Amino acid sequence: GIPLPIKDLAEKLKARSFTRERRTGFVLKKITGVELIAQYIEQKTTIKEITDPFGVHQTFEIPDFQVIEFRIFCIEDVWLLQINNTPRSIKSLILKLSSIIGFGFYADNIEIDLKKLINALEDTQGRLLVTKMDLYNINIQNTALGQMVITSPKDVRQSLDSYLLAGTDYKIKGLVAKFALHEVFTGTFEIRNNSRIEFCEAMPSRLFLEAYLPILTQLIK
Repeated sequence: GIPLPIKDLAEKLKARSFTRERRTGFVLKKITGVELIAQYIEQKTTIKEITDPFGVHQTFEIPDFQVIEFRIFCIEDVWLLQINNTPRSIKSLILKLSSIIGFGFYADNIEIDLKKLINALEDTQGRLLVTKMDLYNINIQNTALGQMVITSPKDVRQSLDSYLLAGTDYKIKGLVAKFALHEVFTGTFEIRNNSRIEFCEAMPSRLFLEAYLPILTQLIK
């Protein structure tokens, strides 16, 4: 858990709001007793030098803004940090939050077993149609390990487990799927074994995450 009430954390973020004078700061979007939604904005300046055909040098400052949207929320007494559209680096955000919260933490990759995740999703939300699988560590006659990408308009698992890789051990690096019959979750999604997830526009991502994250939390405990 976090060592301070979430509303106190919100006040600390407000005290560090992004302004014209402050090059880094937060914009608070929503706060409840169990959820905080905000943006972390960092202004960076790029210096560009141009020399015209007459040998005249000019220097321009080009401002750029990195905006990280994040959400801190609680599921089953576990506090989670969700980052949308993750940029190449979130180090600045993590360092700033560590300073505000009062203890250090870091973001690490989470490796999850996608076989177990898919089974858990189907147990709680309904049957899935898996249209793509990225496989690795395929055991080839106990002499070599291979990898394979399989796509199909139907469920690739039918061909995979029935005859293509029947009785063969393998791991799933990523997959694309959609629910066969679901009134709300109507779009496709892609999940990687590092827990990164992407949605198509038709998928109500917020509602899906509310169902997905408790399952993920159980798998990584």
